[in-house]
Amino acid sequence: LLIQPISSEQDLNDYSRLRRDILNRSTVLDKVPPNFSGFYIKTRLDINVYIMDILNIDEVGQIMNCIILLSVSWRDSNLQWNPEDFGGLNFTNIDSSSVWLPHLVVSLGAKDSLYLQLADVLTLDFDGLLHLISHHYLSFRCHVDFTKYPFDTQTCGFGLYPMNLPHPPMGIKGDIFESNGIFDLTGEWQVVNHSFSMHKNVKYGDFPRVDLTVKRRSVYYVIVLIFPMVLTSLLVPLVFLIPAETGEKMSYLVAILTSTAIFITLISEVMPRGLSTIPYLAILLFEVLVEGLCAILASLLVLHRYVEEQETKKSNATHEIAQDESKFKKLSKKVHQESELLASEISSHTASRITSQVLDTIFLACFGFGHVMFLLGLFGLSDWLQNVE
Repeated sequence: LLIQPISSEQDLNDYSRLRRDILNRSTVLDKVPPNFSGFYIKTRLDINVYIMDILNIDEVGQIMNCIILLSVSWRDSNLQWNPEDFGGLNFTNIDSSSVWLPHLVVSLGAKDSLYLQLADVLTLDFDGLLHLISHHYLSFRCHVDFTKYPFDTQTCGFGLYPMNLPHPPMGIKGDIFESNGIFDLTGEWQVVNHSFSMHKNVKYGDFPRVDLTVKRRSVYYVIVLIFPMVLTSLLVPLVFLIPAETGEKMSYLVAILTSTAIFITLISEVMPRGLSTIPYLAILLFEVLVEGLCAILASLLVLHRYVEEQETKKSNATHEIAQDESKFKKLSKKVHQESELLASEISSHTASRITSQVLDTIFLACFGFGHVMFLLGLFGLSDWLQNVE
């Protein structure tokens, strides 16, 4: 906003005369659009958008919130003057409510962002150029692709419909800029690309559209989400290093599944309800759950085998006692041979079955190898980390 300095009484008189001259013109009194005159005048509406900050993206509500600086200018030949007639004054400031203003409506707008309230004061140059600048908190709908969360890049856009353009319509031109050097965009999102283009609409005619490509800063999510989840998944195969006789296998797995339930709660709070693709993070979470379930089943098998081993040992001990008693009572040779044959069969049956320790070793190798291959495929072969720098 430019402010005209007034240094003397003559300057004050010139400024007052200029203000009265402009405000008493019929163009101002009747708020006549700029190209309403007796002959056709090609008038252009310039719209420039400056991205000040990307506040956040509501993944559940599919809404982007940002702060923009909007610069709008147009030329009205009915508001021109000769600076020499007014002490060399070549611009002045007037209330925007005194002249015709374009009504800009945000397409895909949410809540109170449909209509943009322009600045209260604008700058008017001697050649009829009107220029105003205003800040806006803008909310607009955005389709969020959650597939690569939290390493995702989103493209969101909104249109600016000038609803009250005169006929013949004004031409529209504009551009979009980043506020680098003015404000540091240090939020969760950073702008990686932007574009300003013109689109056609049968009902509203040509209108400008702003497209923003933003990238999520993922360091926080790697520290508090990805790394703990991967670490938890790596702990699952270690259950087979716990001896069965300790009785801690199931409690260990229950603790891991409880931590996984916490991750599910964290992810469900930010995950949109209308998913069209399965996010990689959900695949990782699902793998941890399936791996935990399979580890429980495998641990039950190990514990079952361990119980059988303990029962076999008790049976062998009972047989040895009976054998000693038979010797002590000097049973017949036939009974003694039958007892030895039975003991040999039990021992052979026991030796032919895999022990619980061997099962633990087999399951540890299988679960460890399978999980490492899964992580290599998820992080190395997929495009999940494609945009990570």
